[in-house]
Amino acid sequence: MKLKSAIVVMFAMPVIAFGGTCYEATSVTNANVPSVLCLESIQETSTENVLFVTSADRSFPSALKIIETSRHNEDRLNFVATAVLANIWNTGCGDGFIATLKVKSEIAYGGINPAYLEVSVETETTNDTCHSQPQLDVVKYQIVK
Repeated sequence: MKLKSAIVVMFAMPVIAFGGTCYEATSVTNANVPSVLCLESIQETSTENVLFVTSADRSFPSALKIIETSRHNEDRLNFVATAVLANIWNTGCGDGFIATLKVKSEIAYGGINPAYLEVSVETETTNDTCHSQPQLDVVKYQIVK
């Protein structure tokens, strides 16, 4: 009986891991930035300006900070939320890299539909943190069906 349970769990895991909504990068990503981001749900929390994300493969950060809102109408609130994916800055004028996940969507009738998220990652890269300006880049993601 234990063997049957183990086999069922092993075969069920991929279904659980890929049961949500995934977004794939439309261009090549840095090694510190996932090329695919997946989530099962995204929702408001009791903490002001924070969205809670459930991601089985942990490619999405568990919390996103809302940095901008605008009212669409009484039932819809547009938002922009962010989270840092990577922050690698070497001291002593070394190289540096930061990647920030940016999510745009709306809270409609009390919920957020993952299928309508606009997902991108903004990166800043420099080879000399003391003497050069960072190179800025944006990687857009599209929903994978």
